[in-house]
Amino acid sequence: MGRLFGRLEGMKQAQARERESQRADSREKRDLVMSKIREAYFQAKEAADSAEFAQADALLSEAVAWMRNGWEGFNTITQLLTLRPGIMTREDREECWVKWKEAKELLRLRRDEFYADMRAARAGRWHDWVEENDELIETLRTEIDECEELERDARSGNVAMLVKKGKSVIILRI
Repeated sequence: MGRLFGRLEGMKQAQARERESQRADSREKRDLVMSKIREAYFQAKEAADSAEFAQADALLSEAVAWMRNGWEGFNTITQLLTLRPGIMTREDREECWVKWKEAKELLRLRRDEFYADMRAARAGRWHDWVEENDELIETLRTEIDECEELERDARSGNVAMLVKKGKSVIILRI
């Protein structure tokens, strides 16, 4: 009975060591994933152009890939030298997802803000161009109206009679 009890106690200790090893593996992986999410978060926060937003998005995609079981996608040394399975606990995975969603939402908000500002700046410039061109169009319409009036005057009976009589007619518009 004592030997059986000793074996059971030894098995319990081995299982406890295995669980602790799995938790340590999970914490290590969580810390790595969280560092990638933080990197993406600050990239999104400081992004000033579409390439930087794309970089933040790529970092978040990499973090998602890292959350999967195993060490696939990590650097070669980690993949080759880590003998542990690389499985995160449910709690660690959920903690990563919460932070990932926060970073993704920040990225979406910052990107929307960036493009709204860009549209507003361009729209203001386009409105200025429309106003400038409206003035030009109005000037052209006035010139066309004057040309049409000159043409009507030229076809009027007075001008036509003078031209028939051989007299020079000069129409000046000022």
